[in-house]
Amino acid sequence: MSTQKSNTLGTFVTVVIIAAALAGGYYWGKQSNANIPPAATCSALAQEIEKDIIDKKYTSAELDDCISKLRGAAPCANQPLDCCNGLSFCAISRDDLIDYAANYRDKVWSKTSSYFQDNPYNEGNFNVMTAEGVSPAPNFMNDIDSRFMTIDLEELSSYLCMIKNDPGLVGVNKLRCYFMRYRNLENSRSESNRLDPATYNDKNSMAFVPVTTNAAGETQAEFTSTQTNQLIWTPGSCEGQTLNHNNLCPPPRGCANGTLLGEVDNLGPR
Repeated sequence: MSTQKSNTLGTFVTVVIIAAALAGGYYWGKQSNANIPPAATCSALAQEIEKDIIDKKYTSAELDDCISKLRGAAPCANQPLDCCNGLSFCAISRDDLIDYAANYRDKVWSKTSSYFQDNPYNEGNFNVMTAEGVSPAPNFMNDIDSRFMTIDLEELSSYLCMIKNDPGLVGVNKLRCYFMRYRNLENSRSESNRLDPATYNDKNSMAFVPVTTNAAGETQAEFTSTQTNQLIWTPGSCEGQTLNHNNLCPPPRGCANGTLLGEVDNLGPR
């Protein structure tokens, strides 16, 4: 096979891959976007592209130009990926999230934040995180417990990739999230070099481990390590002390800006 034909074949394969992607598109939770054409339109476009490639003799340059146009101006670029077809998860409404987060604030956070030991939780200070001028002002680094965690998508993808490819994790079908509360960080075997005890002691956080369950949901195996990997994941745990380890909020001060906590704290204590 000549170099020209080899390059053409390789480019042909790339075009077919792109055509397949166009048939599915790209999913990012914006399925209601009115500018996105229906999946049938994308599928028809992919078939038309494939037929055109088969019927005509394209040079490598022509195929490269075709690829550039597909990548830059494809009308179906935002269609859901085929791998997301049949995706199944249970969502809750925005109003429910706000209501439940306010309930957590009243029933849990108000009791785990040391600020409220000397300043009893009430109508005047329940929104100390999101309102200006609440007195006395708290020390956000150690007086106020965390109210949410932000998980980096690349870190999550890396963790899931490791779990799916570790040969020691046969049959894993779930992730378990353990709620935890930091203590004695100055003596921690795994966190002493990354967390400032004065900042993170007594802060709520979460850790994930892979598990295998049966059809009834009963735990068959729970994995904390294999021969090749440590498997207990605390999101953001690779960050240094100068960053927001675990991506908890708080700390730092101002972390709730632009979040739903502003709406949550529009609901007073119930």
